[in-house]
Amino acid sequence: LDLPALESVLQRLPSLLGEHAVEPFSKLEERLAAGEGIEAPPLSVKWPEDIKAREEFMLHGANGGKGPMDPLCLPFLWVHERIEELLDNFDERAKLPMSFLAEVAHFYGTLRPGSSAPRHIIEDTADEALRRTSDEVEERPSLESLARLLKGIACSQICCRHDLFSTVTNVAAAVYNG
Repeated sequence: LDLPALESVLQRLPSLLGEHAVEPFSKLEERLAAGEGIEAPPLSVKWPEDIKAREEFMLHGANGGKGPMDPLCLPFLWVHERIEELLDNFDERAKLPMSFLAEVAHFYGTLRPGSSAPRHIIEDTADEALRRTSDEVEERPSLESLARLLKGIACSQICCRHDLFSTVTNVAAAVYNG
């Protein structure tokens, strides 16, 4: 998948999770509008280590095809691995559009897939955004994309003391004050 496709998948996954968490799906918007929270079963961020378990997972999903998240397990895990590959490679990460980094941080920060949110993904997006706000960078990211990224990081509660928060606050103040 290319970057726009990966970004599109991340944008679509929350509604797919909602469809599987609420029966009937037509009631989802009504329940959310009423302020109700929806808890979806976790998506796995790791392949099973045992070969037989991995084969079963690939054929039938995490719960043998009977769990509510099974239709989403394999596609999500595949997308998750692509995101990890991109973020782990410094040269590739430096080329990623800020909108993509913001979408990744927002998705992982607000939905927290897996038994615990993948800390390294949140930290990698924060580190890259901080690098891009430095004085040495020619083109700084938009305030809008930084705000979306910060929201995801804050919601994750993983690295809330990251230098990115004070840096973006200073950028926002400079923009606001003209």
